[in-house]
Amino acid sequence: MLFHQKKWPEALELINEIIGKTENQKSLELKALIQKSSGSNHEAIKTYKYITQQVSEAGLKPVEAVGAYFDLGVLEYQAKNYDSSQKYFTFCISVNFNSGASYFFRALINYQNEKYAFAMNDFQSVLRSSAVPLKAISALYLSEIYSKQQNFEEAIFYLGEAKNYSDEADEGVIALTEDLQKNRSETRNKINENVQTLNTPQYFRNVALILTADSNVLSVPASGSVADLFSGKASNKVTFKGLFGHAEGYFEDLQEVWAYQLTGNLNENRETETGQFITNDLNYLWNIKPYSASSQSYRVNVNSNFQYQVNPSSGKGAFGPYSLAVGAGYSRKLRNSERSTFTSDYFLRYENFLQDPAFSDFMKKSGFEAGVHFIKNWDSKKFYFNPALGVGLKGRYSTGNEYRNLAAQITAANQFYFSPKNQATVSLSYSYISFNERLGTKRLDFHSTAQWEQTIQMSESLSALLSASYTLNESNITDIYKYDRTLYSAGFSYSF
Repeated sequence: MLFHQKKWPEALELINEIIGKTENQKSLELKALIQKSSGSNHEAIKTYKYITQQVSEAGLKPVEAVGAYFDLGVLEYQAKNYDSSQKYFTFCISVNFNSGASYFFRALINYQNEKYAFAMNDFQSVLRSSAVPLKAISALYLSEIYSKQQNFEEAIFYLGEAKNYSDEADEGVIALTEDLQKNRSETRNKINENVQTLNTPQYFRNVALILTADSNVLSVPASGSVADLFSGKASNKVTFKGLFGHAEGYFEDLQEVWAYQLTGNLNENRETETGQFITNDLNYLWNIKPYSASSQSYRVNVNSNFQYQVNPSSGKGAFGPYSLAVGAGYSRKLRNSERSTFTSDYFLRYENFLQDPAFSDFMKKSGFEAGVHFIKNWDSKKFYFNPALGVGLKGRYSTGNEYRNLAAQITAANQFYFSPKNQATVSLSYSYISFNERLGTKRLDFHSTAQWEQTIQMSESLSALLSASYTLNESNITDIYKYDRTLYSAGFSYSF
């Protein structure tokens, strides 16, 4: 009665009298509860620890006082004694006591300590538990962690999950943190605020400048060395990219996106002085429920390209070739679980060389290209192991017989999260390409590439871009098509 009336001093005095006559675990737990409810957390911690000590001295298993361990975890968390708090919650998880809430608090501790991979695992465990009131806030935390890692696709997905869980929850959400709200209503406001921001149509802009050292296959034979990159035999390049686009709200059932990209490449090669080009890409996409576990996308693309080349013999330059391409594609992404996604992509493209560089009709390049690509991604929530595997098949039917081909490719990749602002991807790919007849022989190429790409976020808008790759092309026509190629690139990307 005194407890329900919140008369804490009187309630504490009464329970102390009871304990003085017959001390037992239930009376001690009631005393700790009164102390905790009255705000005397320090005293409550002492009482709960006394309970665990008494259980141990009685030769009982710790599970007999598991409720005290859980409450100790909460009180130690509130006191920011994260190490001891984590131990208590880990014990509760091990005996499956209030596991949803225990995972949640342990996730908060890892989040506070910036151990995001561990926090993500525990927040995922909350989503799989029966702790419905804690699922919305857990999904919101997952969204924020992915945002810190610049993985905005996953961030938006979990924001959508947070919204769904918030609509389903029937009880208040208790999140004892300073940076996020402490009840269901405020958590829902936080979710809705983020959703509204992402559901507002937005323009996006990005520019990038990249410097590349390339062991140009036109001038360095297969026997060339890395030293040739800086000897004048290589191709030093400067590439500029400018992107501008507009996207409708991400949480619309049908999202429209258009984007235009201009790419300019200045290629300095002391032997051939070839390969200057400018490309224009215009893309239009319709994304169907992009925020859901199963999303679809339709796209059309228009691309134009023209080059300026210098004849190494005459030293004279000329514009061309010019090409115009139109393409269409469809992709579908399916989330198999919280740790894996499967993407299938299909495309059809027609490219017309308005000024075909062919020496004869046999070598004309204009024609159709079609293909399919399947990708399986796994997100282990670990900084060193987030693999992907892709397989693809594509074919080209050109006006001239020379460039007609059928290609199959397999790619294995892994993403590293060194920190939220430092990520890298390493990939290995192998392609088998069968061409039509060349010099009286059917041409067969075996194309292998190893690549490293790294992005380091220097500020909210500025990122450094680093990459290195090595390509080896084996061919049955060795005098022309057997080569290797090494590229090193460094640059900056700025979004505004």
